[in-house]
Amino acid sequence: MPKTVVWVTNMGKIANAELLRREHLQMWTFTDNAARVIAGVIDCALARGLHGTVPHIVLLWSLLAGERKLGVVVLEACGMNLDETRLRVSQQIDSVTTLEGDDFDFAAIVALAQDARELSGALKCSYVGTEHLVLALCRSPDALVRDAFGAANITYDLYLRTVKDILDHA
Repeated sequence: MPKTVVWVTNMGKIANAELLRREHLQMWTFTDNAARVIAGVIDCALARGLHGTVPHIVLLWSLLAGERKLGVVVLEACGMNLDETRLRVSQQIDSVTTLEGDDFDFAAIVALAQDARELSGALKCSYVGTEHLVLALCRSPDALVRDAFGAANITYDLYLRTVKDILDHA
């Protein structure tokens, strides 16, 4: 793992975001859609002033706020009400307590992206898509993500089974 890179911006210091830049995600074989979801995490954190460690729930927000790609299609096929979940996740992000100061740390998001990459490899995929990001979210220790998925009865096993079924019939 490369050393931590800190960008200093007019909004404060941004740590651990270097690995989330499009060039690195492309090297990791992330699809453009997955890279856009991750870029949305950075945009959301900066816009909402989520200082400190940026939580995984922000990635779920970015996924649900973007285009309806495979990761979201599978969530819906698992029974998730997307409108209700978008509202829940938005409210959860509004309730996130941020640290004092101007620093943003994306280490948790980098770890989630790395987990998605490992899951993609374990599934013998040559790319990391939005569906792999959701699989990683299903294993997330973030209490807000667990709450959002629990409210929709989404589990790792259900999601994995559903994504395999959809891909097998594509």
